[in-house]
Amino acid sequence: MIAAVVAAPAVLAAAGFTAGGIAVGSIASSLMSAAAVANGGGIAAGSVVAALQAAGLLWVHTGLPVR
Repeated sequence: MIAAVVAAPAVLAAAGFTAGGIAVGSIASSLMSAAAVANGGGIAAGSVVAALQAAGLLWVHTGLPVR
């Protein structure tokens, strides 16, 4: 469990969920595109993509745990 918490920021960043937003050409951008298509063109608040982006912003940028 502790290893997962320690690794999470690196995993989020590697997937493309960064403090600066979703990285172009990343796994995150593919997920965002698929979610937008499925939702009629937008990303729903509270969706998995939105939650991962928030985690990337907070965790990668500040190093703080996301709750």
